[in-house]
This record gives sequence, C-alpha cells and structure tokens, in this order.
Amino acid sequence: MKERQIMYQMRVNTTMLIERVTYFEQYNLNSLLDDSISEGYNMVQKLQDEYTDGSNKFNRFGESLFVAIIDEEVIGIGGLNIDPYLDLIDVGRVRHLYVLPRHRGSGVGKKLLGMIIEEAKEVFSYINFIYRKSNC
Repeated sequence: MKERQIMYQMRVNTTMLIERVTYFEQYNLNSLLDDSISEGYNMVQKLQDEYTDGSNKFNRFGESLFVAIIDEEVIGIGGLNIDPYLDLIDVGRVRHLYVLPRHRGSGVGKKLLGMIIEEAKEVFSYINFIYRKSNC
C-alpha cells in the first residue's frame, strides 16, 4: 500500500492535511464521534466499532481510509471499501464520510471525496456513494 498525503491551503495561516490511515489508533476521533452522535449519525461509531472488532480495517485490495487534519485535529474522515452489498470485486463503495459541522462548506468533504475517487480509479470499475443531507 502506498503512502498518500496531500496538503491544502485552506484559509490564511491554515493548512489542511489529508492522509491515508495506516495506523488507526494514532488518531483521536473523539470530536468526530461526539459531533456525529449528537447529529444523529452513526457512521463514525460504526467505523470505529468495525475497525476495532476487525470486520472492516480498510485493508483488502483497493481499500483505503483517509483523515483530514487541521492543527493536529482530525476534522474529517472517509474510506473506500469493496462494496459490501454486492458480490463484485470491481465495485467500490465510499464509506463513513463525515466532516465536523464547523468545517463544512470549506471544501473538506470535497477534498476527502476527491482523494477517495482517485484511489478508486486505480482499482475499481465503479464506485457507489450514498448521500444523505440530513439524518431523516
């Protein structure tokens, strides 16, 4: 698995780093977890639970997990899996994409998704992505 990192200039004196997760436990996801739960979303909790129990470590061929970081705080996360709902190895699925509310609208999600799509192009013929604007 190749290491991948990209730095983005976000605002004056603010740089965002998007990097591939190679060691999940090194990241503090408490802000993501707390905010997502308070909004009624379970994707960060599910990601953490599945990673911990070993059912989804984003380590199969073509899979990857990325975090967005500003000032050493993880502000967003998103991954790419072989689609778990299809029995096709050439179909990927964007999983657990979440950005802290205070960073939405600044391009964080777009940059995370862009990185995921670039990864997907190398391995998958198709990618699936389910988008929910609210947790209705």
